[in-house]
Amino acid sequence: MNEAVQGGVRAGRGRLYHDISVHGTDELARTMRALQIMQTKLSGVLSGVKESSLTVFSDGRAPDQRPAPRNLSARTEQQAANLEETASSNGGR
Repeated sequence: MNEAVQGGVRAGRGRLYHDISVHGTDELARTMRALQIMQTKLSGVLSGVKESSLTVFSDGRAPDQRPAPRNLSARTEQQAANLEETASSNGGR
């Protein structure tokens, strides 16, 4: 049980890359598995947000440093699709 608590504390502090080990099939093991899933999903969401924010940052550069408009449009559409996919895969969980 202490390992489950520590996993929650680490996640709350933003440390999402610590391995959570699961042993057995009892209620505690199911709780640990749920923590694993939560950590994986949250890490994916945060990666998507980071990627999107980097895109916004790079698109905010001076006009002479920006990518061509067609490239920007395609990247924007791709980012929107990625965020929608991330949101839909995590929304019901």
